[in-house]
Amino acid sequence: MNLPGTAALNLDHALNCPADLDEWRRLCSLVPMRVYAIGVMRYWRNWLREFNSNTAMETTGARQLKRLSCLAIALLLSVFVAASALADHQNVPYQPGEVLTYQLNWEFVPVGTAVLQVLPVEIINDLPVNHFLVNVATNEVIDTVYKVRDRIDAYANSGMTQSVLFKKKQREGRTKRDVTVTFDWDRLTAQYSNAGKMRPPIAIRAGTFDPVSLFYAFRLQDLQANSVMEAPVTDGKSLVIGKARIYGKEWVEIGLGRYETWLVEPDIKDAGGVFENSQDAQLRVWLTADAYRIPVKVACRASVGHFTAELVSIRR
Repeated sequence: MNLPGTAALNLDHALNCPADLDEWRRLCSLVPMRVYAIGVMRYWRNWLREFNSNTAMETTGARQLKRLSCLAIALLLSVFVAASALADHQNVPYQPGEVLTYQLNWEFVPVGTAVLQVLPVEIINDLPVNHFLVNVATNEVIDTVYKVRDRIDAYANSGMTQSVLFKKKQREGRTKRDVTVTFDWDRLTAQYSNAGKMRPPIAIRAGTFDPVSLFYAFRLQDLQANSVMEAPVTDGKSLVIGKARIYGKEWVEIGLGRYETWLVEPDIKDAGGVFENSQDAQLRVWLTADAYRIPVKVACRASVGHFTAELVSIRR
């Protein structure tokens, strides 16, 4: 069995080479403890099976002694891996279970809510992936005019260096789309499909994200005033270089309290939707200036008016 991001280790080499233990620590920092603990135990289980098959001609006593010795080694190494992962993940700004809820407003009118969630790690193509969920819904009053029920599932690799899969179930008025974007990193392509109808694949660059995974990858960064961050991003139909300027720190007051924040302004010149045909369109995001880098407020200006999203609840 191959562990995520590395070839299966040879037992003797792993026990005798300290460099491999350092590599274990590095790998453990990339994914939650639970995933690597499971992966380690599966690896050693398979190794023991192979070991036992090679010792079938030995005496029963010798086989049992070797089994117990190997099991002890496996358990000790699994505890080491789990402990390393737990220590390293104290610095990650989000973990599965985080739920951020926002009140959405158009001008001064409440129109709905958006909920961002970090879900438990999943396995795709035998590798652990991070799963992010976004739900957007209009309230009962707006439903009578223009009902919105959107769900986005975004999956990024364990190291948060690229997207793996993107799904969007869009229900806006009479518009219905069931979008899937698959990423082929061997061919460096992404392919968009809607309700099963596929577009031709497009070329992507190493480190390309979908829009939602890019947001969570951004939260991992060490922000600096008067700097610009950029990364390739795609919706499956086109590839652009997403840019965001970090201006500096500001204090922002919302219903939950007063927060010191980083003011970030994403470049939206290639964005569609409400930003299309808006000469003076602008998007600004205020993220907490702490280890969590939680967006507490979002404000955008477009040709159809001003929109805001304000954080109303946090669950971690």
